[in-house]
Amino acid sequence: MPHLFVLPSSADLVGAELELVSMKSRESRLRAAIEPLRDAYEYVFIDCPPSLGLLTLNALVAADRVLVPLQCEYYALEGLGSLLRTIELVKGSLKPGLELDGVVLTMFDVRNNLARQVMKDVQANLPGQVYETVIRATSGSAKPQPRQASHPL
Repeated sequence: MPHLFVLPSSADLVGAELELVSMKSRESRLRAAIEPLRDAYEYVFIDCPPSLGLLTLNALVAADRVLVPLQCEYYALEGLGSLLRTIELVKGSLKPGLELDGVVLTMFDVRNNLARQVMKDVQANLPGQVYETVIRATSGSAKPQPRQASHPL
């Protein structure tokens, strides 16, 4: 796609969290690295691991807004609560302007009572912050489509 640039992760990222532990300003290293690029791009998406470690903390400090994909299952609600508390902590001490942009419900199966209950709970607890569009769970196996080569930043 024209004007879409993807910078994929690599195996080197595995050791990054360990290296960050002893670094000065470890929670803002990513922000410092991408700051010179801010004016060159309309949007920069940072995909994070589902854990709340230093890599995710760096992404939150570098971000202006957080878009949360949430699987429609019970334990995902606990993870969402932890993430929301972390966002508030980051706002309080490291990035006052950080905002929750919204939650996108994923792996939604309309036939599943638990999925519908998760949707209802999230909508009740985060009114106006849950996207109407949901990503449904698919049944059957879809063949993966070949990907085109990505462009470096």
